[in-house]
Amino acid sequence: MNKGLKEYNVGDITTDSKEKSITIQTSIEGSSKDTNKLASDIEETAKEILNKLELKSVSNITSFEIKIRNANSEILN
Repeated sequence: MNKGLKEYNVGDITTDSKEKSITIQTSIEGSSKDTNKLASDIEETAKEILNKLELKSVSNITSFEIKIRNANSEILN
């Protein structure tokens, strides 16, 4: 997924199978209309990537919630 999100300059991507979530850490500063749009774009791209992947280690990955965090670890979406 890192390769597919390379244009967004994301950092760590973590998956939590118990909470059914994927958290994408970014270097986005603050939160505004523009940063929320960027977070939305990252989320949509991540969903597209997940739909193309077949992940045997995580069942039903497309039902996972995707969380986008800014540089201060605040959730943007």
